[in-house]
Amino acid sequence: MFEGLRSHYDLILIDSSPVMGIADAPLLSRNVDGVVFIVEANGSASGQVRSAVQRLESVGANLIGAVLTKFKALQAGQSYAYQYQYYTYEAKSG
Repeated sequence: MFEGLRSHYDLILIDSSPVMGIADAPLLSRNVDGVVFIVEANGSASGQVRSAVQRLESVGANLIGAVLTKFKALQAGQSYAYQYQYYTYEAKSG
């Protein structure tokens, strides 16, 4: 099927089910040129994300990027600030 589609189209996007729990995404990932991994902000634990990426890598998927969805910077719970530290240099006495 993929070879037939490739002969007619320059770009084919395939949306798959989640990686964990179902075998569809890992199986599909072996037959495409590249995989863009989509992660919902605050929707998955970091361990689950690592496991999903490892699962894709274990079947030889070509991970070409990632997208973080539903990220709300104002609700992220982190503040953004600069800190400066000054250094001094002294000649070694001896």
